Amino acid sequence: DPRRCAGDCHFDADAARKAILFFHRRLTHVKGSLGGKAFVLSRVEQQIVGNIFGWKRPDGTRRFREVLIYVPRKWGKTLIASGIALCAFFEDDEEGAEVYVAAAARDQASLLWGAAKSQILNGEELSARCKIYQHSIVRFGPDGLQDGSFFRAISSVATTAHGFNPHVVVVDE
Repeated sequence: DPRRCAGDCHFDADAARKAILFFHRRLTHVKGSLGGKAFVLSRVEQQIVGNIFGWKRPDGTRRFREVLIYVPRKWGKTLIASGIALCAFFEDDEEGAEVYVAAAARDQASLLWGAAKSQILNGEELSARCKIYQHSIVRFGPDGLQDGSFFRAISSVATTAHGFNPHVVVVDE
């Protein structure tokens, strides 16, 4: 119960709604019979996304800095994880945002990357707001110029690298 131990934090229903609507209006499923159809979150998924993006500290930053979503196989973890990363990338208005999707193995990290890339390519609006390169996605600001923000996939091999200044990191398995 996030309200029980909220302390000074508050729930911003508008921020939660904005994140949920980002999924419904801008993201799609990328595989199977739902491929290409809108990514309408289930009630449980709405609670997860709403709590991540809706709870705020007194200074306006997100209350939850680390989130563990523990669900069974075939639940759609990779797709919701890439959606959370894309929501932070496109909706947080963080200039110079570094968003990373990561996994222990490069193959798993590439699944997250591929899901995010497909979700972008399936929608005209997101495609118009960024450019996809082989290993990264760069975002355009309101002026149509690159704003220094990027989205990349990394694996555990990158743990020895220095210089990361992440806005959001989403790790799958």
